[in-house]
Amino acid sequence: MRSYQKSGAPSLTRQIHSGVRNLNRRETTRISVYALIGSRPFPILNSQLIIDNCPPLHRPDKWAHTEIRPPHSTVMPRFRGKAVSWPPHSILNAKQSVDKNLLGNKLLRSSPIAHRPLSTSAFALLAVLWCVGIMTVTVLGLIFFVSLQLDEDISRSKDFRANQLAQSGLALGLHPQVQPLDPILKDHAFSSIEKFDVTIQSEGSRYNLNLMLKNNHTDVLTRLWTQWGLSPIDAQALNDCLQDWIGPAKAKRLDGAEQSEYAALGFPDLPANRPFQSLDEVTQVIGFDKIVKLRPDWQNYFTLWSNGLLDLNEAPAELIAPTLNISLKSAQDFVDARSKRNPPGSLTPYQFPSINDALQMMGQSQSGIGQTAALLTVSSPISRIISRGIVDRHIHTIVAVTTRNGKTPAYYLWQEF
Repeated sequence: MRSYQKSGAPSLTRQIHSGVRNLNRRETTRISVYALIGSRPFPILNSQLIIDNCPPLHRPDKWAHTEIRPPHSTVMPRFRGKAVSWPPHSILNAKQSVDKNLLGNKLLRSSPIAHRPLSTSAFALLAVLWCVGIMTVTVLGLIFFVSLQLDEDISRSKDFRANQLAQSGLALGLHPQVQPLDPILKDHAFSSIEKFDVTIQSEGSRYNLNLMLKNNHTDVLTRLWTQWGLSPIDAQALNDCLQDWIGPAKAKRLDGAEQSEYAALGFPDLPANRPFQSLDEVTQVIGFDKIVKLRPDWQNYFTLWSNGLLDLNEAPAELIAPTLNISLKSAQDFVDARSKRNPPGSLTPYQFPSINDALQMMGQSQSGIGQTAALLTVSSPISRIISRGIVDRHIHTIVAVTTRNGKTPAYYLWQEF
């Protein structure tokens, strides 16, 4: 590398060469050159030098053709007591020569803010990622909320449709010309997921609990409780408690319970001392919790709205047996024989024309059962209609205890669930 100088002035090319020699494969250095003009230094070159994949310095052909040639006629200024071998404009020429021949335009960056600090770039990246994360969570949350709202709307729509189907089935069951075995009542489908199912029962197929207690037919209830697994002593005590509930206050029976017994259990306002107004009240009677444990479905055998007579055309064997004081097997044989009398395809179940006809099938007679005959019937003016509207997995049930005589129906019970 060649250069011209006077009075031992340092060579610019040598300074650049010396700066570059200390660089690694990617380094940054700052080159500052001053010229003494008059008595004050003047900055000529203040640049930042960045070299990527710097070629080995032992290859002189990369540097050999860079020369600085100052004009000989110019009076040289002094720099740190030594004559400088070039004027400022030759140094600028040298800078341009270094730009073009030595390092290339992409390696020499004269702006001191050409490269931002790494911390600023990292902070910006974290901020962007944080914003993207917040937007992602927000969008996913919105999608989830919309999905839940849509599912809730669909569920409400299906519940409403199931309610409509249940009311349609109830209206059909109230018609006096529709028979209990009519196929239109069973699984009447409107589509693949929409249908209703209607059941018409005689309310006389259940015991009227208020009338059984009022008319003192506790012997029948005792046989029913023992048939369900209650001991005779507990069955008698339960009957006393039931009668104390519907009877006047301060008329406690032997094994019954009045206000003092209920107050000791934390219920000072019981018993009600009136007839039961709903079957749910029965569970508040002392001792009835044993029946609930033995037969959780006990409400399927009782009512509060029939005329108090047991309909032999529809009564189950579990109620026929304690009423007639016969075995449960004999009562079940009667129910099986009764169902066989229904002709195939008939819309109306077989109806015994009289109580004697039903008793003869069981090997009994009306004169032989004595006063028990006053508890029996073969017809009931009150019916229980159970209508279920079904839409997919949504089921709406309506239970109505009413009359079906062709006139304006009288409703005794209306339940929806």
